[in-house]
Amino acid sequence: MSPNTNEILITIEGLSKHLIQGLNKLTDDQWESPSRCHMWAVKDVVSHLVAINGFFLNSMTRALEGDSLPAHGMPNPGTGNAVQMSDGIASRAIQMSETTLSRRIDSMDALTYLENSLITMWKKLDESQWDIPAYHPVNQLSPNLILELKLMEIIVHSWDIFNGVDAKYKISNRGGILLCDVWKNSLLNRWLFTPANTQNDLVQLDFEIGSGKSLRLINYNASLTMTDEYKKNDPADATIQIAPETLALAITARKNLVDLVESHEAHIEGNKDKALLFHNWFKGS
Repeated sequence: MSPNTNEILITIEGLSKHLIQGLNKLTDDQWESPSRCHMWAVKDVVSHLVAINGFFLNSMTRALEGDSLPAHGMPNPGTGNAVQMSDGIASRAIQMSETTLSRRIDSMDALTYLENSLITMWKKLDESQWDIPAYHPVNQLSPNLILELKLMEIIVHSWDIFNGVDAKYKISNRGGILLCDVWKNSLLNRWLFTPANTQNDLVQLDFEIGSGKSLRLINYNASLTMTDEYKKNDPADATIQIAPETLALAITARKNLVDLVESHEAHIEGNKDKALLFHNWFKGS
């Protein structure tokens, strides 16, 4: 296990405990109230987390048995992204919260069990198992990359839940920084990216996230690259100054750059029109 992988696992374990404890403190009215995830109540976000945890656990269990193929009815690896699959994902979450997980106690029992099972599975992996092939619609992944997707899911959906209840709730700066490494991974960022087939010209945007760190987004011929390795003498079309935890909300379409500029949470220098193409590329996860 690499040091970065170990930090992500420790972070997920802490976030998991915070999630379960926070959900248990919610009133029944808060459990039924709207979350920050479009059209989902808090209870629906919890049902989604149950579903995605179950998927991750199944994918890794099958991978350890030597099976990285899609289950019946699932798309082939490399053919799915969040926008394409959003309707089905949303319908399933709402259906679960109205049927099998209609009782709050059942929902919490399922979430607690699956959170603990996932973390236990990752802790038990030996060095040879972290990079074995594992199925996901976005690409053929591995337990290591599924861990990174889990980091995104628990950070963003915890914000959906708890910011919906208390507007002061924020993603941690460290969580945002860790997610920037997830955004850079070409096997994973396709899950978030919606190609704009009408845009064929090169667009480069730099996101300055503090402490001298930056992330460049390069969109060319409906193909996306996110990297922190680029030539400094190759200027971007625009530079956006933004905290990494705020970038996490923008890249998952929870926040809009126009609104963030107006609230002084982001600052754009350069070609503003090209900077705002960002929201053509990221339409929600």
